[in-house]
Amino acid sequence: MSSDSLIPLYARLGNTLKEQIIEGYYKPGDMIPSEIELGKHYGVSRITVRKAVEGLVLKGLLEKKQGIGTCVRSPRLIDETSNLKSFTEKISGSSIHFSTQVLRVEIIPADEILSCHMQVPEGERVVHIARVRSADGVPIGYFENYISSITGLGLDEDYSKSIYSLIEHKCGIAIREARKEIASVAASERIQSILQLKEAVPLLSIKTYSCDYNDNIVDFSDGYYRSDRYNLIIHLNREQEFPV
Repeated sequence: MSSDSLIPLYARLGNTLKEQIIEGYYKPGDMIPSEIELGKHYGVSRITVRKAVEGLVLKGLLEKKQGIGTCVRSPRLIDETSNLKSFTEKISGSSIHFSTQVLRVEIIPADEILSCHMQVPEGERVVHIARVRSADGVPIGYFENYISSITGLGLDEDYSKSIYSLIEHKCGIAIREARKEIASVAASERIQSILQLKEAVPLLSIKTYSCDYNDNIVDFSDGYYRSDRYNLIIHLNREQEFPV
């Protein structure tokens, strides 16, 4: 365990346990030692152990099972960034092996609903891409992207990689901001089949509207994440008005 006195003891213990999980010392499904055992091993109190474990539970690395103990959860994506990044950029450097399967690429006319989402005229042609993202071979999310015609992208691009990277580096269009709409939804039979779900589990629906510096929506993404494989952590700052 790190001896850096500037870091709270529970955080140092949490980092040690996290490293052991990432390095495979504790594997998915393994029970970690009890609070008493960890306290004796590292020479810390049960309160310190409890805070360290609770932090890893919140991050989705551990799971408490009533009457049994605490075990390592199956690999899941922890989305904790406060900056705008593509899925590919988020997973860069992760110990989990992620892969992308492109199911469909086509050019379609925008219908009434899509024209409303993308703020384009009905009938305008957009590139439609359907993809599945997997973590260590297990599907964790299904995504449909709709790319504006102003990007100039077509059917022959490699859409298994970052769409943001294609838009910015190949098309020369900088993405300024994105708006996300998040909801909990039930999996349809089609998505349940695509994600290879044996039973219906709640999905996290995330619609993302990515805009350039002219406020054009250059990419509209309709994504569905498995709630048992994805953690979304949002950091918010409160603007304070102090009395003069």
